[in-house]
Amino acid sequence: MGILFKSQELFRRLSTPARCLPAVARKSSRHSPRDAVQKLTDEVGQLLSCPSTPESQTKTEELCKDVHNHLLVILNVLKELSETCGKNDVLHGRAKVTQEQLHVLEQFLAADLPVQLLSQMTTLDFEVRKDVMNVCCALLWPDLPEEVAAQVMEYVRFHPTLFNKLMDSYANEEAALFSGAVLRSFFRYGQLVETFFNKREGV
Repeated sequence: MGILFKSQELFRRLSTPARCLPAVARKSSRHSPRDAVQKLTDEVGQLLSCPSTPESQTKTEELCKDVHNHLLVILNVLKELSETCGKNDVLHGRAKVTQEQLHVLEQFLAADLPVQLLSQMTTLDFEVRKDVMNVCCALLWPDLPEEVAAQVMEYVRFHPTLFNKLMDSYANEEAALFSGAVLRSFFRYGQLVETFFNKREGV
């Protein structure tokens, strides 16, 4: 049946500030962050093309495990960036963000992985839905470096389908909890609230 709300009512319900990531991300030594982005891109593509049949269930479960592991790598990059912002550099006043970290984030956004993953929320298992939620929320952590925050804000504000994907997912009972948490993290920012209503008016 799903859960349907008007935009104003949805905003009222989700406007309470909240921070995702209830658990600390675990470190993974199996994959480098760059490899994780590439593998995630391949895995999401396979999920999109995987038929919803009993025969394909085993493959889907294996893909979900791989997506889970690679999302943890991305989450650790964001956690490191968040911690970097709070550390001081002896010469320049604050610790520098590395080019490697920036490149990984650029790859992650350029591959449109946040939206690609959100579009799969109804087919992913519980743990992976939670991973997608945590990564999407972490992208808008207030203590990320300015250059990172600017990239993410531009991606979210100007993406043509991100909010529609979130709303579609929120209307699904199994995915509503996770999509609602992502929307709540977005609604901390006035410009994203404005973007949300502007895009909903065009629907």
